[in-house]
Amino acid sequence: MTIDNLFILAFVIHVYACTFMTGVIWIIQLVHYPMFKDLELSTFNHAMKRHQKGMSKVVLAIMLIELFSGVALITLMKGINLAVIINLLILVVIWVITFLVSVPCHSRLLVTKSSDTINRLVLTNWPRTLLWSGRSLCLMYFLTSYLVVTL
Repeated sequence: MTIDNLFILAFVIHVYACTFMTGVIWIIQLVHYPMFKDLELSTFNHAMKRHQKGMSKVVLAIMLIELFSGVALITLMKGINLAVIINLLILVVIWVITFLVSVPCHSRLLVTKSSDTINRLVLTNWPRTLLWSGRSLCLMYFLTSYLVVTL
């Protein structure tokens, strides 16, 4: 397999992982997080544990695939491709927000139900939602452009 073929494979994997995460983050943003407010206090802790355990199974592997395929793109690209570099930098921003803001909110919610923490989670999740959405649109545009040129 040539370097060009490896780059294309990494790119396609990256697009799929990013668009998958975009769908997940919109469901989280519009359904899951707002619904946290409606949960009864007596079942809240159990629901948070189930949410974290279930979502970890869904997103952790895909986020790692997205990260590794993004690093592969940087490693395999010929020359400097600003779009690829910006794409990976935005992904790093998403990871930073996830681990410095979202994870601590989830940890607090495992201890106690707090409207302030839920509101913070919803508010601070918008940047991740918009960044993933923007990345998906750009990556799909690049993929479509590549396909049009090569076919």
